Amino acid sequence: MNPSKAYRLYTVADLLLIASYPLKDKYTPMKNIIYKIFLLPALVLFATNMVKAQLPLAYGDAVATHSPIQNSGVVLRTVKTSNTSTATTGANWNTPAMTPAGTKPSNWSAPGWTVQKLGSIFGVTIDDKTSAPNIYVSSTQIYGGSVLNQSKIFRIDGTSGIPTQIFDFLNKDRSLGNLKYLRIGTVENIYVSNWDGAGSINRIKSINNGVTWTAANTFVAKDSGGPLKNTMPYGIAIRKLSGTGNPYRLYYSRISLLQPYSANDIWSVELDVNGDFDTATEQMETLNISLMAGTSTASFPYNNGIAVISDMAFSESKNSLLIGQQTWQNSNPATSQFAVMGAHNSKVVEFDNQLPLGSHLWNVNTNLYPAGNGVNKNCAGGVSYSNNIMMKDELSFACDTTIWLSTDAMSAPNPLVYGIQGMRRSPTNTLWNSIWIDADDNTTTWDKTRLGDVEVYKKPLNCSPCSCGSWQGGPTLGGTAIPATGGTAAVPLTYPLQFIQGNVSGLLNAVYNCNGNCGASYSWQILAASGVTVATGTSLPLDLKQYNSKLNCGAYILVIKAKCGDSECENLTIPITIICEPPSCCRAEITIKQTAASFNVVTNLANPNAYSTGSGTFSISTTTPMTEVRVSVEEFRLIASSPNCLNCNNRPVTWGNILSASLNAQPMNLSGYIGPVTGSIAADYREAVLNSTVPISLNPGILNIKLSLPTVTELSCCEVKVYLCLKFTFKDINCRECVQMVCGEFALNPRKLTSPGTATPIGPAHIKTFKVEH
Repeated sequence: MNPSKAYRLYTVADLLLIASYPLKDKYTPMKNIIYKIFLLPALVLFATNMVKAQLPLAYGDAVATHSPIQNSGVVLRTVKTSNTSTATTGANWNTPAMTPAGTKPSNWSAPGWTVQKLGSIFGVTIDDKTSAPNIYVSSTQIYGGSVLNQSKIFRIDGTSGIPTQIFDFLNKDRSLGNLKYLRIGTVENIYVSNWDGAGSINRIKSINNGVTWTAANTFVAKDSGGPLKNTMPYGIAIRKLSGTGNPYRLYYSRISLLQPYSANDIWSVELDVNGDFDTATEQMETLNISLMAGTSTASFPYNNGIAVISDMAFSESKNSLLIGQQTWQNSNPATSQFAVMGAHNSKVVEFDNQLPLGSHLWNVNTNLYPAGNGVNKNCAGGVSYSNNIMMKDELSFACDTTIWLSTDAMSAPNPLVYGIQGMRRSPTNTLWNSIWIDADDNTTTWDKTRLGDVEVYKKPLNCSPCSCGSWQGGPTLGGTAIPATGGTAAVPLTYPLQFIQGNVSGLLNAVYNCNGNCGASYSWQILAASGVTVATGTSLPLDLKQYNSKLNCGAYILVIKAKCGDSECENLTIPITIICEPPSCCRAEITIKQTAASFNVVTNLANPNAYSTGSGTFSISTTTPMTEVRVSVEEFRLIASSPNCLNCNNRPVTWGNILSASLNAQPMNLSGYIGPVTGSIAADYREAVLNSTVPISLNPGILNIKLSLPTVTELSCCEVKVYLCLKFTFKDINCRECVQMVCGEFALNPRKLTSPGTATPIGPAHIKTFKVEH
């Protein structure tokens, strides 16, 4: 390098300007002409890539405002916070020397994001486009009280980054406060807190997809402006409501026009279906801040400056409200100035709303958000929820698991880290487990009182404040659990009840646990078998005695429905059978025929837990619809040619235990004695039942039953016979019962076995069917 020559470092804009000069000089060397010709497209491509380097925004990216930092002129930056998997906690994440290269979230700005183009800006909001969202910023006077006469809103194109002024309120005395974007139907709206004149919240709306905006209407709070109404709105948040009525509610913080200016009240007003203010709904919100350490319940007073609420955000569930304070100078009322940034006297606090959604009582929750170092009161005034999970990649999402805030003095004096701070939504946060990102990648200079708002581009998630959970066990009657039946893919879970006519009583209750900070609502309906509604209600517990006179003999079904918020959840089904006393016998003609039988006979004496099995299939024919069919083992006898032919044991497998049964392919419920495990079977099931609120068709019906039988000895001289009686009980729709017995005998004879071990009934003549009068 020739030391006698001066050198200049050119910016991209400079090089573009040089490359665009007309090549008219006839004395220009050819190599320079060629160089310029090739340089121009390269620089244009380079500049284009620079403009779009961090646009469009990805879900989880942050946008931050500030005053011109270190005379750079830049007042708006984007930060790649969508992927924090490589983030450093408790230290500055974005130092230029960080390795490996490429993991740091560069603080980036496009040409035109300067004070010369945008003026001083604080408020920032992002529209709801699912790709390349646009950014909106608003004028402010908080950085030293300058730019008092500017009241503009700019739209930053989500792809090109080009800023365009979309509105100017032409304020005379004061600037704007903060702003929020909201689309209602197809109409895009921006709501702005305006400090000029009486102090108001102004609404502007787009008339052509966000390009052109026009004034819509203005809301002047009843306690704002005038000699006796000395407050101004500042922070804004919008909450979607549920149910009928207006669809949204706008919340705003108030600051005093009288020294020392801090007020920290939060008020709200509903927005109608057109986005207009419903002034009749204006309401003060009650903030329970008694849980805030070191503060009183009157406001958020701190000793070193004035704290005002400058930004607010709602969680996706709309059940939590995050507030960010901003410090104004200073604690001396005689020298305080309206809307001039200070430092080190402002917190981040999260409130939870009491039920029902839309009530006006807010309690501080246990989550901690330490803003900066020292006593963690260094919030610079911006807060935002993020659905990107902290310390995960850009594809890991969950509802509001992370928050970002603008922060003074995360570290000082070496290094000096001033910018935005990320942390989990948790009660265990500390400065040292949070993410620090310096605003301008310069940790050798102070940025105190220069930091502004922060907004994260959030991925929309289904985060209902009240979603379906599960029943807390089953229903109870008189405090006792009702036994359940079914619960398989083929047979839904039900809780059947039976009463004798005229004796219906008991307090029936059930509890459904919703997900979220909410409780379930209930409705119930009793239906007759014909489908006619007998009774309905909307509360639990249900006093069945009130409906005793309405429940005559027959089958009914009680359905209890649970609802969490706007979500219809799982139902409880309770079949109710009302029995006439005494039940008369039905006169139905019923035919029962055994159509198949098979046996698996075990002779393994070495295994004391072994057992044989026998399966039978019966065809049941009747034209009378039934509501219940039961089959039970009424008699089971073993007859042997010699006592030595019987194995000596008394486990349930020797008693004709029912292993399984089904009717028309529907599993029947087994009942009987359940004892301790004494072998491979612990229960002695003596009855199988199928009941239904829908009449059971048996024209014909196929009933399969499988029994456990004893093992036999291997003595070839032995012959063991089993005498078995099965009782079939049928209940018609009038609760009248018919009973038939099917009895027969079969041999468990080793010498007749063929691999893999089968036996056949002695003969059809030994299967007998007969009716039983009772």
